[in-house]
Amino acid sequence: MKPAHPKKPFSLSYFSEGPYKGAKISGIKRFLGKYYWARRFYAEIIRRITPAGGKILEIGCGFGDLLVFLEPDFRTFGTDVSPEAIQSAKQKLHHTNLRVLPAEKTLTLLSRPFDTVVACHVLEHLKNPDTVLGIIAKSIKPGGSLFVVMPDPEGVGHRLKGARWVGYRDKTHISLYPGSRWVKLIEKHGFQVKRVFSDGFWDSPYIRYVPAVIQRIIFSIPSIVQIVVGYPILRARFGESIGIIARKNNS
Repeated sequence: MKPAHPKKPFSLSYFSEGPYKGAKISGIKRFLGKYYWARRFYAEIIRRITPAGGKILEIGCGFGDLLVFLEPDFRTFGTDVSPEAIQSAKQKLHHTNLRVLPAEKTLTLLSRPFDTVVACHVLEHLKNPDTVLGIIAKSIKPGGSLFVVMPDPEGVGHRLKGARWVGYRDKTHISLYPGSRWVKLIEKHGFQVKRVFSDGFWDSPYIRYVPAVIQRIIFSIPSIVQIVVGYPILRARFGESIGIIARKNNS
């Protein structure tokens, strides 16, 4: 599917017509959707790797649905290339510094380095994620943390879905790398990778002739367990996406 606005691929139409179509992001219904619980899970990971009251930047913050969990306890910053998304984020984030800014311009935010930089489902959209990872590295203080999530072409989700895999359905995914390549790129820029994990299966149905509702229940169990524990326990490749937690070297 081509973006509705080729010159503005991340306008609001991206969220309403693209891979986020049907995502429940507001009201009581959000508690029934995977989108809300995934962001809550990511927030728990970020809490664990960030010092109390630390400075957090989320690149590609969208509507602010991850930062809303972190804003009360940390100094939060968010950037996105979509003016519409940033405007929406401002409606729910009241103490977060929000900017319309491409990932390549992250260094313009710096007065002091961040404790943690987050990029969830961002790097796969970039023409040169290697360059951006180098910029991010300069934005993080020594001993600080990096948390990234990307679609995993080596994952079981891809093998089950084939050409229908979610990583392929989004035509703005232009840098779909295997996990081993992401790890090498991150390490190249002065990070020590602490954990590589999967987010589980959230794109049911996967199997023909099995009712979709049954598949949603069965395939959601690993992700639900991980969310309840509040810690990444699923091994890499066991799902749709790969998550990487890394720490910047002190030297």
